Amino acid sequence: MAPLVIRRTRSAWRYIVPCMGDLVGRARESELLATLLDQAVSGRGRVVLIAGEPGIGKTRLAQEIAMRAEAAGVRVSWGRASDDEGSPPYWIFRQTARALGTALPSALTEGGTESDSAAARFEAFEEFTERLGKIAEPRGLLVVLDDLHWADAGSLGLLVHLARGMAETRLMLVATYRDTEIGGAAPTAALAALAHEPGHTRIRLAGLPPPDVRRQLELVTGREVPAGVAAAVSRRTGGNPFFVNELAPLLGADTSTLPDGVLDSVRVRLARLTGQSRELVCTAATLGDELDPVALAAVTDQPVEVVLGALDEAGGAGLLTHAAGWRFRHDLIREAARASLPTAARAVAHARLAAWLTDRPDAVERAAEIAHHWLAALPVGEPRQAVEWAELAGDRALAGLAWEQAADFYRRALAVDVKLPPGDRVRLLLRHSTALIHNGDIRTAATLLARSAEIARAADDPYALGAVALAMEGMSDPWDTFTGERLAAEALARLPTEDSPLRVRLLALRAGEAGFTGGGDCDRISAEALAMARRIGDGAVLRSALRARQMARSGPDGVRERLDLADQMLVLGATEHDDDTLLWGRLWRFDALTMLGRLDEAEAELAPMRQLTQRLRRPLARWHYLRRTAATALSRGRFDEAVADTRELARILARRRRPGDTDEAAALCASIGAAAARLGMAPLVRRADQLAGTLRGDRPSGLTRREAEVAAHVAEGLTNRQIASLLGISERTAESHVQHILAKLGSTNRTQIAAWVAEQR
Repeated sequence: MAPLVIRRTRSAWRYIVPCMGDLVGRARESELLATLLDQAVSGRGRVVLIAGEPGIGKTRLAQEIAMRAEAAGVRVSWGRASDDEGSPPYWIFRQTARALGTALPSALTEGGTESDSAAARFEAFEEFTERLGKIAEPRGLLVVLDDLHWADAGSLGLLVHLARGMAETRLMLVATYRDTEIGGAAPTAALAALAHEPGHTRIRLAGLPPPDVRRQLELVTGREVPAGVAAAVSRRTGGNPFFVNELAPLLGADTSTLPDGVLDSVRVRLARLTGQSRELVCTAATLGDELDPVALAAVTDQPVEVVLGALDEAGGAGLLTHAAGWRFRHDLIREAARASLPTAARAVAHARLAAWLTDRPDAVERAAEIAHHWLAALPVGEPRQAVEWAELAGDRALAGLAWEQAADFYRRALAVDVKLPPGDRVRLLLRHSTALIHNGDIRTAATLLARSAEIARAADDPYALGAVALAMEGMSDPWDTFTGERLAAEALARLPTEDSPLRVRLLALRAGEAGFTGGGDCDRISAEALAMARRIGDGAVLRSALRARQMARSGPDGVRERLDLADQMLVLGATEHDDDTLLWGRLWRFDALTMLGRLDEAEAELAPMRQLTQRLRRPLARWHYLRRTAATALSRGRFDEAVADTRELARILARRRRPGDTDEAAALCASIGAAAARLGMAPLVRRADQLAGTLRGDRPSGLTRREAEVAAHVAEGLTNRQIASLLGISERTAESHVQHILAKLGSTNRTQIAAWVAEQR
């Protein structure tokens, strides 16, 4: 088989898998991709997932449509995920952006804002979606994302966001992944989300049939292959094109010379190398996807010229390719070579590479890579280095809004078997909790924070205890695992009584909690916090105290003070050139003026509020603004305008895809339905009842909507293949749905499913 070539083109790094002749056995899939590309170029964005086992030809098929696209004048960009855990967040899209002459939004690479990080990430995702949409004009854009099964959670989140926002663009996304290796919550959730997008198509590649295997063998070997030999290869390989290619050069006069598996065929090639070259290649497979001869020389303590000689030898054996850098010709080859190195040798190699990278001037930028190698070196390597670099990698991921990757680094740092001082362990737990909170995993975060509080309390560290108390500031834990207000009171009792920023924030937290619960100390505590903040003179501390005081005075008797607090917030925002602070000042002024009946003055606040929301470009900021414009329009009798603003509010909330309070929503539906019934509005009653049923999840026995749909088709006597064809899913997916239905219903056969469906009707 000709080697994999990576060729630099005007549009992208392209992973080109040469085939000696036409692409074998994929005519139907190729034509489908061409049709979808035409649709995308015409302005109907498309997302295509190409799934299959390793070596089945996913990348080769993607390269085929890429060549067609470039021939038609469509720009093409490639990104490739790596199975190296040290790759930076959003790696697959960093490559894509670089190839297109652009970059990811700085919030994803240089650090995000701590205020409303979810909104900041949404904003950054929107910006990148708009950027690709513009690049796609006017001739179209094809983005190929290879090896999606290795993509980090942030990249998967960005992919889902792109898919939801590209319906009216000239963009086509093609992603390849191994469906045999999809695991974990993030990839599963991403694939499920993509499956529900209207522009989504999934192509699953199966093995080639024997006639195509025979044709491929003849293309590779350049000679006629007997049908019996081709049939034997087909049976042995399952029609996997990569496996067929690997076995082709080893064909003898009969099939008895075939090795037992492709890994054996790779081992045969490795065995042909000299001992030193074989060891160097296997070590290189352990260290990363791309081979750096200088790094490999440092790790193996060999001269660079010796390393280059070994790489040349491996290239001649068909294991490596050297075009725009040394690489393994296929991931399967690298995996086989890596498996050939003993565990201890792998750990030593990781430790040596980590130490070498640590001394480089770009070490901080490569923190994720260095952390990966120190962690992989354990227990041979240095545990404290593993903790330190994992924490730094987590910090950089958190700053770049890659919360999932940050949480993983902090988790791995905490799992290292090393005794940490209490303050260090609390700091790691806090950062891990912060990443989980940003990612919506409040329950796990609350459990970690409760453990942090125990450590801080045992160490008699009120400062750490105060930091733990503030970790979920402005949030609540529905499981009551963690209560920040109680910890704040405890920390305040232990802290020195003199003024400090921490003391102000803890007082503000207590005041806010008392305001929510109706505690009698809210007014006193918030006044104390505000007075102390003014003495300290720090803007961030003053902002926290002003918000606590505004909440404390939220009743009718506090409206005039709230108007004054709003003016103070505006002064602070102007002094610090902070649009967030200015927006809160405008929102507070609008609310206070409205409550005072000064509607003309309140409406005058909308214009500067609108300018602020445009500068901030955050969905939550626009949501606050639209709530006020809708209320104003309603009070002025401009009902069409109020309805339009309310509908945009709904679209913003739906676009954020944040989980809501379904119980409250169901209660509201019931209330609306009752009111509509009293007014004789029968259509609205039906709509409210239907929505309430959806919110309640009216699907007995815990079946999902799709499972209920599949169960109905089973009752109609359809086979799995017929159901798959009808619903546009794979036969294997249909089979999986049926198995889930049987398990949930406690049934053992399809007849019992049909009987259950009949009972429900």
